[in-house]
Amino acid sequence: MSDPRTWELRPRCLVVVPGLTFEEFAEGPWASVRGIHGSANFWLGDAILAAEREFGERASQLYDRDLRPERIDQLRWVAEAIPPARRREDCSWTMHRLVAGLFGRKGGGRYAGAYLDRKAEYQDDLLARAAAEGWDSERMREAIAALETEARNYRGNSGPEPPATPESVAAIALPAPGSEAGIADPEAIREAIEAVRRLGAEVPVRLADAFSVGDRIAAALGLPSFDRPPTADLDVALSLVPPGWRRRIEEEQDGDGVTVKWTVEARRGNRKLVIGIARDLGCALAEAALAAHLSDLPAPGET
Repeated sequence: MSDPRTWELRPRCLVVVPGLTFEEFAEGPWASVRGIHGSANFWLGDAILAAEREFGERASQLYDRDLRPERIDQLRWVAEAIPPARRREDCSWTMHRLVAGLFGRKGGGRYAGAYLDRKAEYQDDLLARAAAEGWDSERMREAIAALETEARNYRGNSGPEPPATPESVAAIALPAPGSEAGIADPEAIREAIEAVRRLGAEVPVRLADAFSVGDRIAAALGLPSFDRPPTADLDVALSLVPPGWRRRIEEEQDGDGVTVKWTVEARRGNRKLVIGIARDLGCALAEAALAAHLSDLPAPGET
């Protein structure tokens, strides 16, 4: 992998002989180090699986202090969930880790069996879309949350059958934040925020309740009624974030990889809103959007 005449990888260091051209440096040490960095977690996960398959409990003797038990568990889990034949060179290990958690590490009864049966197909399509469109981790989380919301809501209603192929993943639109909306009085927005919070406490969200709360959101923002309620459709929720506001989404999972909390932070200048809704990203996004609209309203007496 190295060329001792011009550069060499040694334990804890890279030695580069002065005088390389830019092209030689890019194709030699830089490409090699970047390749190692991008593959290291995959290699470790595969090594853990191989060691435990061949040596059983003795494999634990290989794990030094730098590999904490939770780290070993995560590396093993991702390597098992996304085997080598399904990995993409144009997606990072982090992207593979995120799709490995689709529908939770154990799945369970929260999602429709029709979706769980095609979990691998959905994971592959998410990775392909991420590579084609240059997603970052946040956009991947949004796409995963949209698909999981669809799978949860399918289980609890008599809606249409899920698609025969996972085309819904490729059809997920993730618009840039913000859309123009007519604003009603601030009290109506506050009441809508409270309704969203109550809805978020009822996870899994029932579609009938989501439509009812969606009507309150539309009225508060001076919009026509939604065809799909924001708390059940992430595309709609994202479109409600007013122009100029940047969003940040954080996910908290339990030991089984099941999401227990979404936190949405909306920022504009020095203003910051932090909203946490347990297990439901749609509610967190809708609340953040409403709070941002409320913050944008002029203070009493201002024009």
